[in-house]
Amino acid sequence: MSNVLVNKILEVEENIKQGDFDSIDFQDYYEGSLIPKVVKFNTICFGDFTELSNEEKAKAINFQINIVNEEMVNEFRQFFGSDNPVEELDAIADTLFTLSYLHYQLGVVNDLPEEDYDVVNSLLNHAKLELLVMDSDSFFNVYMRHFDAPIIIEASELVIANNNQKFTDNPLEFEKWQSPKGENLVASSREYGGVTYYVLVNENGKVRKKKEFKGVQLKPLVEKQGERFDNLMGGELIDDRDVNETEE
Repeated sequence: MSNVLVNKILEVEENIKQGDFDSIDFQDYYEGSLIPKVVKFNTICFGDFTELSNEEKAKAINFQINIVNEEMVNEFRQFFGSDNPVEELDAIADTLFTLSYLHYQLGVVNDLPEEDYDVVNSLLNHAKLELLVMDSDSFFNVYMRHFDAPIIIEASELVIANNNQKFTDNPLEFEKWQSPKGENLVASSREYGGVTYYVLVNENGKVRKKKEFKGVQLKPLVEKQGERFDNLMGGELIDDRDVNETEE
C-alpha cells in the first residue's frame, strides 16, 4: 500500500472521528474506509473469504450477488422516491454495505493465480453479475442523488456501528450479553487482526444479535439533509441545473 493511499485513509478516519463528513471524498471513503470495515465485520461473523476453496469462493460470491440484488433491486427501489426518506437512506446504506463486500470478494479473485481464477470465474453467475453492474452504475449515478455524499457517508458509519454490535473484544462486557427471547445462544470467539472477538451463535454456529441489540436511527440525518427533504417527499430527482433554471 502506497504512502499516498495510507495518508488518504488516515485523513478519512480522522475526519470521521471529528464528525467532519463534508471534507471526505466519497471514493476515498468507499475504498479506504468502508470496504475494510465491511471486510472486518464479514470475516468475524462469517469467516475468512480468502481461506475458502475455489469452489467455495464462487459459491460465496454468487450468494453475495443475490444479497446485493435483494438490497438494491428490491428494498432500495421499493423506497426510492417514496414518502419514506428514512427507509430510502437506510436502503442506500445497506446496499453500500453489501456491495462493498462483493467488490472486495471480486478483488480477491482477480488477484488469484490464473489457474485458480479460471476455476472461480467459470462457476460465477455472470448473467446476474452483468445485470448487477448495470444496476450499480444507476445506483451510484442516479439513485444516490437524493442525498448528499456526507449524509450517505455518515449513514454508512451508523450502519457499520450498528452491525458491529454483534461482536465485542471486551470479555467483561460480553459476560453481560443475553440471548433474545426464544433463542438459546452460546458464546463463541473469533480472531481478527490479532484480536479476539466474542459473539453469540445459534446451534448452527451462525452469529446472532444479542438481546440488547439496538436498531440504527437515521431520521436525524434525513432532517440534516435540510431543504432537500421537501423534494424527497415529492419523489423527484434533485438536479441542481433544474433548480437554478428559469423559464424563458
